Amino acid sequence: MKNFINILLVLAIAACTFRTEEQNFVNPIFYKDMVPLSTGTWYMHIMPTKLVSSYKGDTNIQKCTLTENTMAAVTLRCEGPNPDNRGYILIYRFVLRPENKDYGGMLVEMFFNAPDEPEEFTSQISYIIPE
Repeated sequence: MKNFINILLVLAIAACTFRTEEQNFVNPIFYKDMVPLSTGTWYMHIMPTKLVSSYKGDTNIQKCTLTENTMAAVTLRCEGPNPDNRGYILIYRFVLRPENKDYGGMLVEMFFNAPDEPEEFTSQISYIIPE
């Protein structure tokens, strides 16, 4: 009986030790849907562990890791959107940009690139998080 209790105690401690910590954005505004400023650009929704983009009925879901998490910016390291090439990695950085213009919400700049590209971020898209 004593061995049984010891085994249960060890299992309980191990379960607490290996429990994955849920990640949350520091700034909850990043949980909201992002609407592109330009036509032909995909809509965006991010979470700490995935990125969902959609356009005209097509949807891409990318598995991600949160690498930066501040009030002003979030950076995600994500698998490529193509299911045949999940090993291709993309870095996405979302930065809040306070503007005097009335966009009907908060302006967000999304910068992205592959880690093997020579510049830190090679592309940029503007989004609005509606109020």
